[in-house]
Amino acid sequence: MRIQIDNIVRDMTPEEIAEYEEWRRNTPPPDAEEALTRYANELTGHDDPDLLSAAETMITKLARED
Repeated sequence: MRIQIDNIVRDMTPEEIAEYEEWRRNTPPPDAEEALTRYANELTGHDDPDLLSAAETMITKLARED
């Protein structure tokens, strides 16, 4: 597995892989709304708490680009 930290990509250590696998087993996948909110926040660079806020931010940013 590879990991990126501060724009440096490297192989993960066995300890990091084990930690990631443990996290993955114990973390439920996000529901659709949470996943869309995260994605919108990644696109806009904001940290909106819910999908409605994230959509409003995205619309505002897109409107400014025109």
